[in-house]
Amino acid sequence: MTIKEILDSIAAISGKNDKGKELAKYKDNELLKRVIYLAHSPRVKFYIKQIPEYTPNGGHTLDMALIGLDALSERKVTGAEATGYLKSILTSLSADDAYVIERVIDKDLK
Repeated sequence: MTIKEILDSIAAISGKNDKGKELAKYKDNELLKRVIYLAHSPRVKFYIKQIPEYTPNGGHTLDMALIGLDALSERKVTGAEATGYLKSILTSLSADDAYVIERVIDKDLK
């Protein structure tokens, strides 16, 4: 299952306890753990106010994109350069992976 499929399956479940049980099925998925950490940690900020327009083309993995987000959270790229950097990350992903990155940037996995 992709990370987006996992997040969608959890979102489709009502009830906090049931969501927890569903999430527990994926306790060994390190990529999912990293996505959840980046999306919910108050210590991690990306300093992006608006997701830029992009067209996903594929080519890179979600794991590579999450590593790329470090440049934003560490303020290595800022301002318009950061927006362009994020656009290049999103463009290099599949549509599902780009959606996950958008959710991480927005700090809301829905």
